[in-house]
Amino acid sequence: PARLVFEGKAGSAVVISLIDMGGRLRMICQDIECVKPILPMPNLPVARVMWRAMPNLTDGVECWITAGGAHHTGLFFDVSAEQMKDLCIDVLRAFVNLCEKHNLKYFLAGGTLIGAVRHQGFIPWDDDIDVSMPRADFEKFQQLTANGKVEHYSIRSIDLTPEIYCRPFIRLVNDQYIAQVNVEEKFIPPWIDIHALDGLPTDLEENEKHWSTARYYKGWSKRTRTPMSEEKSFIRGILKRIVYFPMYLRGPVYAARKLIEHGKKYDFYDSEYIASYCAGYGKRERMPGWYFKDGEAKLYFEGILCSVPPHYDLVLSHMYGKNYLTLPPESKRKKHMVKVWKLTDKQEELI
Repeated sequence: PARLVFEGKAGSAVVISLIDMGGRLRMICQDIECVKPILPMPNLPVARVMWRAMPNLTDGVECWITAGGAHHTGLFFDVSAEQMKDLCIDVLRAFVNLCEKHNLKYFLAGGTLIGAVRHQGFIPWDDDIDVSMPRADFEKFQQLTANGKVEHYSIRSIDLTPEIYCRPFIRLVNDQYIAQVNVEEKFIPPWIDIHALDGLPTDLEENEKHWSTARYYKGWSKRTRTPMSEEKSFIRGILKRIVYFPMYLRGPVYAARKLIEHGKKYDFYDSEYIASYCAGYGKRERMPGWYFKDGEAKLYFEGILCSVPPHYDLVLSHMYGKNYLTLPPESKRKKHMVKVWKLTDKQEELI
């Protein structure tokens, strides 16, 4: 068979091996430093890369063998911090283009909204993007992307990919790359998160009951989607599965669907108060609906003109306090993506 023969470049990279463990698969990853070959290898009829195992040869090889690393591996080069952001910007651009083409309402949200106001783009240490949509527009977006694609980017949702994704919001990803995420300690593609906005009851007592039910389903989904291999200890994992056996029996996808069903009880456009139940700020997400419905506004985010809540100053003051324009202390400036690699195969050149 024909083979693509070329020399790899120098730089930081990772090698990955996928191991069949019988009833499950194990992915083994090792940091490496690719170097320029000491001597030419013209008679080696394959792609050629030479590297140093990290942290050193002895420890690197021992850990690889102990973990069960195989001979056949995939090699991926690091993407720079600026390239990480470019990947997310391209996904956002595809999302915005689709929304504008089909007249779907959306808003920049969370740290992305702060970035648009304060930096006209990313917060310098941030590297992901959040948007929100009224539930009706969110569901129209789902219908338009029933094939699982927005341009060449992929949709992850409990409807399309429940076997790998069990959260109650949509994630639009660039699956030509893989990112190491420090928050979840997982490897996932660079993404933007798309949250639905729903209504809330006006009565405070009823609102408290409504949030209590939402917290219950949200906690259920979060608790049961943690695999046994990622528990802090084996004993802790076993005890959780005994105590919460009924929850584990139905699983995180069931809980996420119940949370979505619960949120849809109050319509975004008919309610005095609105919130995103799936976002990470809890009852702080509750705010007057007119912050979002009273007019239209747009701001630039990395050169893309994006929709924002018409009263974005009130939204951000409500969420983060009136000093949201002030930079936080360095100890609170945390990135999501630690490293990103481009996925390559035998038909692609290494970048």
